[in-house]
Amino acid sequence: MSKILNRLSWLVTVRPYITLIALLIITVVLGAGVRCALHRRRGPA
Repeated sequence: MSKILNRLSWLVTVRPYITLIALLIITVVLGAGVRCALHRRRGPA
């Protein structure tokens, strides 16, 4: 577990732009999934 945290710490401090891009992609994918699920639940407008 410590090895994973060390790698994650290195990624955040040495390559912060990679971390930010990954967070942005995750946010967009989750947002699209939630929007799609809500659209399916309510039906087409």
